[in-house]
Amino acid sequence: MDYINETPVASLIFIFTIVTSIYAFNDNGLFGKFMLHPYSISRRRNLYTLITSGLIHADWMHLIFNMMT
Repeated sequence: MDYINETPVASLIFIFTIVTSIYAFNDNGLFGKFMLHPYSISRRRNLYTLITSGLIHADWMHLIFNMMT
């Protein structure tokens, strides 16, 4: 628990990423909405995908590997 107290922002990002990814695994519509689509950024101005694409992962192994490193 010292890690959470010493690095609260990193811990919050870690937890938020896990929760967001798990939610996106179960909701394909959300997964597609949060993915990075260059066309959507340039034409539709969906700039939020620049941030949300870093929160979702392709599968469980991708999520676990990224959370460990």
